[in-house]
Amino acid sequence: MRMKMLRKVAAGVLAAGLVVQSGALVYAEQVTEAPAVQEDSALTLVLSGAVTGEGTEETNQMLSVSNIKLILETTADKFLANADVQVMGQSLVKLVAMADEEKIAVSFPDADPSVYVYRVADLLESLQKADGDNIFNLNINKGPDISPEEYVEVLTPYVTTITEFIGERIAVEANTIEFTHLGTTADGGIISWEPSGSELGELINAVADQIETDDQLEAIAGKWADYYEEMLPEAEEAAEESGLSEVSDAVEEMATPENVEALRNIKTQAPAAARELADELSEQYPDPILSVKIGMVGEDMDQLALITAGILTGEEEASTEVDGAAATAAAFPSFAFEAYDNSYFIGINDGESDYGLKGTYAADGGKYTGEYTVVFGGMELGHGSYDFGGAGVAVTGLPEGAINLNFMGLTAELGVKPGTAEGDDHYLTVNGLNMFSDSAPEGFEVHLKAKTGGVAEEPTGEEVDITDYTQEQLGELAEKIGNDLQAHMEKVFGE
Repeated sequence: MRMKMLRKVAAGVLAAGLVVQSGALVYAEQVTEAPAVQEDSALTLVLSGAVTGEGTEETNQMLSVSNIKLILETTADKFLANADVQVMGQSLVKLVAMADEEKIAVSFPDADPSVYVYRVADLLESLQKADGDNIFNLNINKGPDISPEEYVEVLTPYVTTITEFIGERIAVEANTIEFTHLGTTADGGIISWEPSGSELGELINAVADQIETDDQLEAIAGKWADYYEEMLPEAEEAAEESGLSEVSDAVEEMATPENVEALRNIKTQAPAAARELADELSEQYPDPILSVKIGMVGEDMDQLALITAGILTGEEEASTEVDGAAATAAAFPSFAFEAYDNSYFIGINDGESDYGLKGTYAADGGKYTGEYTVVFGGMELGHGSYDFGGAGVAVTGLPEGAINLNFMGLTAELGVKPGTAEGDDHYLTVNGLNMFSDSAPEGFEVHLKAKTGGVAEEPTGEEVDITDYTQEQLGELAEKIGNDLQAHMEKVFGE
């Protein structure tokens, strides 16, 4: 019964791991669906800070009247956002923004009387095409007109080939699992795959055979080749207009003649390169070169407890223990995940030392507590604890609790404390800075207070439509706004 259960688990792991890649492509279309209309709501956020230690009174007096305040308000037909940067009680920068179905409007009322507007319909249209000189038209990440379903359809045969190949060669056995990093053992089952170079070469050749006759893959690769060639002159033109040469450089790297040729001849070039790799693996590594092991525990073998993955070779041997069995491993990083009896380790080993995270955990209803240690080169680099899921939940949706860290003399705590007088407190405290410099404060703290409610202003003033601005015009506008803000700051604090 246990062996049968292990085989089911092995099949599930293989199927899930390989199908995720295909399923993720379909998600791209699902996220484009219109979100549900939200009820009217408002949230006020205030960011402030302080320093700690001797001689910080004057600094803290200034910080006590300095903060960044953000009000977010949502109604049935619009979204409003106000931001105000206060320094020593004076408004340094104020931003007022609004978005509805027709437009996005932004203003800096203290420095500039204008309201800059972008038409939403034109924005959405410009994001979907690549012609004209609008700043948003050049979208090098959009790609050719290929649906997610087409990608899934062309990938599925390869997923099936890989799944079936590995499934026929994995070993499933009951065994005592030795958790080398946790210092304990448990009865369980091991699912393992340790292919030789010849075996990997066989898999690569099987995939190469598929590519040679895959007309659908050839068609998709051809569309990408056409797309790169069409995008190159547009990218060069946009780079010339904007001065952003990195835009053109990024496209040029993808649209090299070698890449375009490889895409157009994918049915011949890709299999040839794959078979060359397969031959090299077969010749150089007749013995197992890769080890992947999954350990399952529990009465029904339904609890994942161990994952190890590493490169095995007879060169630069270093003795290791993997689920209780001796193995030889080269000095290449190998991955390990262990979780059993409320303890865990996740990290890598370079053949000599561990690098990763080790600790304990406990769950009681909705409360989670634990301790952890950061291991680097076999040494303890830092340690800490966490305690989340108390009785309260902040208006941001984050649970009450904290995580703290002691790192080479520095101590830090990141936490959430709902229900304070000024709102739910999201805080970060750091101490120990003065060990680096006598002039540094002992530490600092940052607080983000959040509470429901607040009334946001709408932008008012003469509207300036920037929908059709070119990159050059937008650059000039940014420079103007920057100069206006600088003039306002000089007026507030004096030149």
